[in-house]
Amino acid sequence: MLLALLLTATVVSGSPEGQAYCRFVPERLDDFTWENDRIAFRMYGPEMWTIPAKRCGSGVDVWVKKVRYPIINKWYKRKSYHRDEGEGADIYKVGKTLGCGGLGFWADGKLQLNRHFESYKVIQGEGGRVEFELTYAPLEVDEKTVTETKRISMEIGSNLFSVRNSFKISGGGSLTAAVGIVLREGDDELRNGARWIGYAEPVMPKNGQTYCGVILGKPASFKKADGHALMLVQVEDGETLTYHAGAAWSKGIDFKSAAEWMAYMETQASFLESQ
Repeated sequence: MLLALLLTATVVSGSPEGQAYCRFVPERLDDFTWENDRIAFRMYGPEMWTIPAKRCGSGVDVWVKKVRYPIINKWYKRKSYHRDEGEGADIYKVGKTLGCGGLGFWADGKLQLNRHFESYKVIQGEGGRVEFELTYAPLEVDEKTVTETKRISMEIGSNLFSVRNSFKISGGGSLTAAVGIVLREGDDELRNGARWIGYAEPVMPKNGQTYCGVILGKPASFKKADGHALMLVQVEDGETLTYHAGAAWSKGIDFKSAAEWMAYMETQASFLESQ
C-alpha cells in the first residue's frame, strides 16, 4: 500500500527538476519528438514514408533517460544515439509495429497500422507541460475511410503521456481501435486489467530492461495477437478516444524493477478511472 501511495504522489505532484520539451525534427526525416524530466518519445513523419525501406507506421518510439534535463537536441547532434554515453539512449525498436502505445485498427481478424503522420501543430513546446497535434491522411479500414488526429500532451513528473485521438469515419458508423504494445521474444512480463496493460521487455545484458504501458479512458477488451498486447475498443464517427501511454527504464532514476512498474501502472489506472 505504501508503494502505491508513493507512486501516485510522484505522478500527481510532478517534479521541480527539468522541463518538458517537444519539436518537429526536419533534419532527421521529419520525426516529431517529445520528452520530460523522465523519458522521451518520437513518432515518424511524411519524409520517412517516401523511403519504403524505412517505413514504420504510427508506432511510438522510446528514448530512455537517466537524467532530468532535456536531451532531444543534444542527441540529434550525435553520430549515434543508440549507445548509452551516460544519459541514456535509443535502445527501443519500433519497426512496423505499434511500438509503445501506438494506435491501430482491428479489422478482418488482424491488426492494421496507420501511416506516418502527415502534418503537425505545436500548441505548447516547452515548460512544465507540452502539447501538440499530429494529423494523419485518410486510411481505408474495413471498407470505410477513417481520418485520425492525435492531440498529445505530457507533463513533468510523469512517465505517461496523454492522447486524445479523434476519428472521422466516412459515412458514419464505427470501427475497432487497437491501442497496444509490441511484444518481444524472451523472458518478458505482461499484465493487464480492465483498462490497462503493463509490459516489461526481456532484460538486455548491457541496456537493462524497458517497461511500457497503456491505460484506456474507458473499458476495453484485452487481446494478445499479431505480436502485440492490445486493448480493443469501438469508436464512432466524430468520437474522441482518450488514453495514456508511457515507458520507463530499469537503469533510469525512477523504476528499478518490473514489479515497481506494474504497481505504477495499476495505481495510475485506478487514479485515472476515478477522475
